[in-house]
Amino acid sequence: MPGKQEAVVQIHHGGAWKVAAADFFTAMMALFMVMWILAQDDEVLEDIAHYFNNPYTAFEGAQTRRDPIDIGASIGMVGISSDPQYEQNKTFIEQMAQEFIKHLGIDPTDEDAVLAIQTTNDGMILRIFDRTNQPIFEAHSAKFTEWGDLLLRNIAWLIDRYDLKVRIEAHTQSGFQSDNPDYTAWELTADQANAVRRSLVYHALDPEKLARVTAFGDALPLEGQSPDSESNQRIEISLEPR
Repeated sequence: MPGKQEAVVQIHHGGAWKVAAADFFTAMMALFMVMWILAQDDEVLEDIAHYFNNPYTAFEGAQTRRDPIDIGASIGMVGISSDPQYEQNKTFIEQMAQEFIKHLGIDPTDEDAVLAIQTTNDGMILRIFDRTNQPIFEAHSAKFTEWGDLLLRNIAWLIDRYDLKVRIEAHTQSGFQSDNPDYTAWELTADQANAVRRSLVYHALDPEKLARVTAFGDALPLEGQSPDSESNQRIEISLEPR
């Protein structure tokens, strides 16, 4: 129509290539990370998975986990330094382990000892083996022997000297049978774990320090031991700084 002006809207596409380039570089970086991860060994993969599951506690994990500076170097991180709290806990745990070894007369080199200590990044595990030559419980029961009662008393006094979270686990070897078919290895280890709990609290331990009491039956034999090994008859007391 004569005299009518048409409005023309011009759309400029000059920046589209920048968006495409950014997407391309992001995809390439993701591909590089996937290829790098696939080339790592199981230990590094475990560290990476632990970090992404909980980055705030990634460096306070299981016994096999390495120090923060080592993990940072292995995955190319920059500027990671050792956490002072981590180092403080590590020193505390080592000193506590030495105190237990000294006062309980533990020989770390004796593979058949009744007591053993294992330190971890989180704390310390005290293992008490219920061996035939020096049992802590009367046979197939949760009743302490005289020696077992004395041992738990001393352990309670030692634990109560520190500000700790305490976890108790009871385990036994396979093949347990009783006259009552309803009383299995699960019931036995539940009774033994609670007997340990009651003994520790009775002698010295603040009940508020108890975090967990668990029965494992014969489901978790020690690594390297056959399920029916006597070494699987054990109490594990895990101690962690609070």
